[in-house]
Amino acid sequence: MLRSGRLRILVLLFLTAVLLAAGLLRSANLLEDHLRPRLVDWAASALGAEVRIARLDWQRGALEAEGLWLDQPGFYRLEIHRLRLELRLRDLWQRRLTALEITSPVLRFEA
Repeated sequence: MLRSGRLRILVLLFLTAVLLAAGLLRSANLLEDHLRPRLVDWAASALGAEVRIARLDWQRGALEAEGLWLDQPGFYRLEIHRLRLELRLRDLWQRRLTALEITSPVLRFEA
């Protein structure tokens, strides 16, 4: 199962990189109307949690998500003010992230 999750993440990152290379992600409508809902659905399914992303944007060579919220009632809630993910095709092929920046994370465990 863990390997399957990693494969899904790799496929998602690869598809995102392909879209970036094609220059399609510069459109705010594409990000907000198409990529964000799909990303939310995929993450919710993969994590078994409610997922929200307030805003998704492409800035200075990185994908940025603001207002990221993950909630699995009775277990945990994670709130992240801003997440910045740099994507380079070479690193994706080597199964590495170029850079991941997380701003103001708050993690709460529930019993």
